[in-house]
Amino acid sequence: KMFKGKEKEEKEKKAREEKAKEAARADASKSAKEKSDAARDPKPADKSAAAAGKAATPEKAGRSAFQNKSVVRKDGKDSDSPQAAAAAHGTKHLGDQPPVALELFQARHLGGLLVHKERQNSSRFIPGVAPQLEKLPLLREVKPAERPELFIKKLKQCQAVFDFNNALGDLKSKDIKRGSLTEIYDYIKTSHGVLTEAVHSELISMFTLNAFRTLPPPSTNNGVEFDPEEDDPALEPSWTHLQLVYEVFCAFLESQEFQPNFAKKQLDVSFVTKLLDLFDSEDPRERDLLKTILHRVYG
Repeated sequence: KMFKGKEKEEKEKKAREEKAKEAARADASKSAKEKSDAARDPKPADKSAAAAGKAATPEKAGRSAFQNKSVVRKDGKDSDSPQAAAAAHGTKHLGDQPPVALELFQARHLGGLLVHKERQNSSRFIPGVAPQLEKLPLLREVKPAERPELFIKKLKQCQAVFDFNNALGDLKSKDIKRGSLTEIYDYIKTSHGVLTEAVHSELISMFTLNAFRTLPPPSTNNGVEFDPEEDDPALEPSWTHLQLVYEVFCAFLESQEFQPNFAKKQLDVSFVTKLLDLFDSEDPRERDLLKTILHRVYG
């Protein structure tokens, strides 16, 4: 009797569990159906928002939509505003969506829209407080005894890096640095006894601070991998400074006064590794000068 009683209790317990599971599945199915019905039949407020979105005028030219992504219709016209497009499809503002969710939303719901990411420049500049340079006297205008100290000051001045994605920013300081780089190049080429141990250290630091930077992965506007034989390269926006930095460094390595014993502390394996990484630059002018510098370093 005790055994049969326990067996009966077990059967009743299993029956109750089965009923609870069936009730839970029924509730889940009902909830999913209600959500599906709500998505197909938006509320009146959503319908009015959709109508307002469809009637919205195009954004003004030059405005960047979807957080620095230009959105263009297949017919070439600008799309409606992100807010109106979002309201038309009963979603939140597109700017509130995570980047991946944003692209999925655009691909699935914004029919007729083609999203093109802006082409990245060859280098990425981390914005910060731009240095304000002060124009120094020319090396030829000061006494010979004062030139070594002034030369070091000019090398330190050229270690400042500017944002060339902003073409109109820091114009005065950019012009001062460009003039200093030109003067440094001529001074190394025409003067004697100028490449002291301190100059070696400051000049290598000037090169590394200007040249070594993070490069974005090469890609075209539609996200396809960059093909150097078919696609136009993204030219380095800071080339007016960077070219002079490379030429100064080449003149430094080619000078008869260059002392490997002074430079070997900085021209180490890490330096060469970073130099090789720069060959990923899309700018062919930079890659040509990199070849020359690499030959000089190993020579």
